[in-house]
Amino acid sequence: MKNQRLTNRLDLTEGPILKTLVKLAVPVTISMVLFTVYLLVDIYFVGRLGPDAVAALSISSNAFFIHLGFSTVLGTGGMALIAQAFGRKDYSQAAQVFKQSLLMALVTGAFEAVTGLLIAPYYIEFFGGTGKSLEWGIQYFQIFSISFLFMIFLYVIHSFNLATVQAQSILNELQRLL
Repeated sequence: MKNQRLTNRLDLTEGPILKTLVKLAVPVTISMVLFTVYLLVDIYFVGRLGPDAVAALSISSNAFFIHLGFSTVLGTGGMALIAQAFGRKDYSQAAQVFKQSLLMALVTGAFEAVTGLLIAPYYIEFFGGTGKSLEWGIQYFQIFSISFLFMIFLYVIHSFNLATVQAQSILNELQRLL
């Protein structure tokens, strides 16, 4: 079963480049659209609490894009190294890169969480939080910052999953749906 899954992998070295790029871009585009929908739904429900709540959420959400940058660097960098190791059939090297990337995700996520907890009042105030938006923004930002530790782990693990066996099955499923 395992050998069968390895032989069904997508070979990115063959075929038209544009078609391959489009196949790879579809999941990324879908994830970006879903994140935007997530933010819109968040704003919709928070909007019922009033403008201060929307301001608190909006100010706090900006930090997510900094976190996304760290996650992308770790996930994409590790994914490329693991994919190369899998291509060479050097599974011990792939495992080593995976372990190192998880350790870096732990350190980076912990740094982001602790930093977020410490700078929350200054961050929210710097970006215009006053009154209730400052109070709620600090609370939301501190909770949101703690989630960075878990989100970076999930992003890194997902990236490595894509670099290995699951990439072909995900692409096949997306092609079937589209």
